[in-house]
Amino acid sequence: MAVYRFSKCGNCGHRFENMAEGGDSAYGPPFIKCSSCNHLNKTKYTLWRDLSILKKISVMFGQIIRLIMYGIGGIVASILIAYHTLIKSSNGFDSNFEYMLSINKWYAIIIFLLPILGLLYLAKSEIKGFFNLFKTFKYHENLYDKNKGFLWSYEWFD
Repeated sequence: MAVYRFSKCGNCGHRFENMAEGGDSAYGPPFIKCSSCNHLNKTKYTLWRDLSILKKISVMFGQIIRLIMYGIGGIVASILIAYHTLIKSSNGFDSNFEYMLSINKWYAIIIFLLPILGLLYLAKSEIKGFFNLFKTFKYHENLYDKNKGFLWSYEWFD
Protein backbone atom coordinates (compact mmCIF):
# COMPACT_ATOMS: atom_id res chain seq x y z
CA MET A 1 0.00 0.00 0.00
CA ALA A 2 1.32 3.43 -0.87
CA VAL A 3 1.20 6.67 1.07
CA TYR A 4 1.70 10.19 -0.23
CA ARG A 5 5.05 11.49 0.96
CA PHE A 6 6.39 15.02 0.50
CA SER A 7 8.97 17.43 1.81
CA LYS A 8 10.29 20.87 0.89
CA CYS A 9 13.80 22.17 0.40
CA GLY A 10 14.82 24.32 3.35
CA ASN A 11 16.49 26.80 1.01
CA CYS A 12 14.38 27.31 -2.12
CA GLY A 13 11.10 25.69 -1.06
CA HIS A 14 11.14 23.21 -3.98
CA ARG A 15 8.64 20.45 -3.19
CA PHE A 16 9.72 16.80 -3.28
CA GLU A 17 6.87 14.30 -3.48
CA ASN A 18 5.99 10.74 -4.39
CA MET A 19 3.80 7.81 -3.52
CA ALA A 20 5.93 5.66 -1.22
CA GLU A 21 5.27 2.09 -0.24
CA GLY A 22 4.52 1.56 3.40
CA GLY A 23 4.16 4.15 6.09
CA ASP A 24 6.55 6.36 7.96
CA SER A 25 9.80 4.61 8.81
CA ALA A 26 13.12 5.30 10.53
CA TYR A 27 14.93 4.07 7.40
CA GLY A 28 16.16 6.55 4.78
CA PRO A 29 18.96 8.94 3.84
CA PRO A 30 20.10 11.37 6.57
CA PHE A 31 20.73 14.07 3.93
CA ILE A 32 18.86 14.88 0.73
CA LYS A 33 20.29 17.35 -1.76
CA CYS A 34 17.77 19.53 -3.60
CA SER A 35 17.98 18.96 -7.34
CA SER A 36 16.75 22.52 -7.88
CA CYS A 37 19.23 24.60 -5.82
CA ASN A 38 21.80 21.99 -4.60
CA HIS A 39 21.04 22.77 -0.93
CA LEU A 40 21.75 19.90 1.48
CA ASN A 41 18.68 19.14 3.64
CA LYS A 42 18.90 17.12 6.88
CA THR A 43 16.18 14.49 7.36
CA LYS A 44 14.92 12.44 10.30
CA TYR A 45 15.99 9.22 8.56
CA THR A 46 18.94 6.90 9.11
CA LEU A 47 20.53 4.47 6.66
CA TRP A 48 19.81 0.80 7.32
CA ARG A 49 23.44 0.07 8.19
CA ASP A 50 23.39 2.83 10.84
CA LEU A 51 20.09 1.91 12.50
CA SER A 52 20.16 0.47 16.00
CA ILE A 53 19.07 -3.13 16.49
CA LEU A 54 15.75 -1.98 17.98
CA LYS A 55 15.02 0.31 15.02
CA LYS A 56 15.92 -2.48 12.57
CA ILE A 57 13.55 -4.82 14.41
CA SER A 58 10.86 -2.13 14.28
CA VAL A 59 11.31 -1.59 10.53
CA MET A 60 11.30 -5.34 9.84
CA PHE A 61 8.26 -5.86 12.08
CA GLY A 62 6.37 -3.27 10.00
CA GLN A 63 7.48 -4.98 6.78
CA ILE A 64 6.38 -8.39 8.07
CA ILE A 65 2.98 -7.00 9.06
CA ARG A 66 2.65 -5.53 5.53
CA LEU A 67 3.64 -8.88 4.02
CA ILE A 68 1.00 -10.69 6.08
CA MET A 69 -1.76 -8.12 5.45
CA TYR A 70 -1.24 -7.36 1.77
CA GLY A 71 0.76 -10.35 0.54
CA ILE A 72 -0.75 -13.35 2.25
CA GLY A 73 -4.03 -11.52 2.93
CA GLY A 74 -4.32 -10.66 -0.77
CA ILE A 75 -3.91 -14.30 -1.75
CA VAL A 76 -6.44 -15.48 0.85
CA ALA A 77 -8.95 -12.77 -0.15
CA SER A 78 -8.59 -13.61 -3.86
CA ILE A 79 -9.16 -17.31 -3.11
CA LEU A 80 -12.29 -16.48 -1.09
CA ILE A 81 -13.63 -14.17 -3.81
CA ALA A 82 -12.86 -16.80 -6.47
CA TYR A 83 -14.64 -19.45 -4.42
CA HIS A 84 -17.75 -17.35 -3.91
CA THR A 85 -17.75 -16.04 -7.47
CA LEU A 86 -16.63 -18.96 -9.58
CA ILE A 87 -17.48 -22.07 -7.56
CA LYS A 88 -20.23 -21.53 -4.99
CA SER A 89 -23.73 -22.41 -6.18
CA SER A 90 -26.54 -19.86 -6.44
CA ASN A 91 -29.78 -19.48 -8.38
CA GLY A 92 -29.80 -23.18 -9.32
CA PHE A 93 -26.58 -22.86 -11.32
CA ASP A 94 -23.25 -24.48 -10.51
CA SER A 95 -21.65 -21.09 -9.82
CA ASN A 96 -22.28 -17.35 -10.02
CA PHE A 97 -19.88 -17.33 -12.96
CA GLU A 98 -22.00 -19.92 -14.80
CA TYR A 99 -25.08 -17.83 -14.06
CA MET A 100 -23.43 -14.74 -15.56
CA LEU A 101 -22.46 -16.76 -18.63
CA SER A 102 -26.07 -17.97 -19.01
CA ILE A 103 -27.44 -14.43 -19.12
CA ASN A 104 -24.48 -13.32 -21.26
CA LYS A 105 -23.46 -10.35 -19.10
CA TRP A 106 -19.80 -10.08 -20.05
CA TYR A 107 -19.36 -6.79 -18.20
CA ALA A 108 -20.42 -8.54 -14.98
CA ILE A 109 -17.97 -11.37 -15.64
CA ILE A 110 -15.17 -8.82 -15.98
CA ILE A 111 -16.30 -7.13 -12.76
CA PHE A 112 -16.20 -10.55 -11.03
CA LEU A 113 -12.65 -11.22 -12.21
CA LEU A 114 -11.10 -7.75 -11.67
CA PRO A 115 -10.95 -7.92 -7.84
CA ILE A 116 -9.35 -11.36 -8.00
CA LEU A 117 -6.69 -10.21 -10.46
CA GLY A 118 -6.13 -6.96 -8.56
CA LEU A 119 -5.64 -8.73 -5.23
CA LEU A 120 -3.28 -11.27 -6.78
CA TYR A 121 -1.22 -8.46 -8.33
CA LEU A 122 -1.07 -6.63 -4.98
CA ALA A 123 -0.01 -9.83 -3.22
CA LYS A 124 2.70 -10.54 -5.81
CA SER A 125 4.05 -6.98 -5.53
CA GLU A 126 4.15 -7.09 -1.72
CA ILE A 127 5.85 -10.48 -1.59
CA LYS A 128 8.40 -9.45 -4.24
CA GLY A 129 9.03 -6.16 -2.42
CA PHE A 130 9.58 -7.95 0.88
CA PHE A 131 12.15 -10.33 -0.59
CA ASN A 132 13.94 -7.45 -2.36
CA LEU A 133 14.02 -5.30 0.78
CA PHE A 134 17.71 -5.80 1.56
CA LYS A 135 18.62 -5.14 -2.08
CA THR A 136 16.76 -1.83 -1.77
CA PHE A 137 18.61 -0.97 1.45
CA LYS A 138 21.95 -1.77 -0.21
CA TYR A 139 21.02 0.19 -3.36
CA HIS A 140 20.28 3.35 -1.34
CA GLU A 141 23.46 2.91 0.72
CA ASN A 142 25.55 2.56 -2.46
CA LEU A 143 23.96 5.71 -3.93
CA TYR A 144 24.57 7.55 -0.65
CA ASP A 145 28.25 6.53 -0.67
CA LYS A 146 28.66 7.27 -4.39
CA ASN A 147 27.28 10.79 -3.86
CA LYS A 148 29.61 11.24 -0.86
CA GLY A 149 27.03 11.51 1.92
CA PHE A 150 23.63 12.38 0.45
CA LEU A 151 20.91 11.30 -1.96
CA TRP A 152 19.57 13.66 -4.58
CA SER A 153 15.92 14.55 -4.09
CA TYR A 154 14.99 12.71 -7.30
CA GLU A 155 16.76 9.57 -6.06
CA TRP A 156 14.71 9.36 -2.86
CA PHE A 157 11.48 11.02 -4.04
CA ASP A 158 11.30 9.32 -7.43
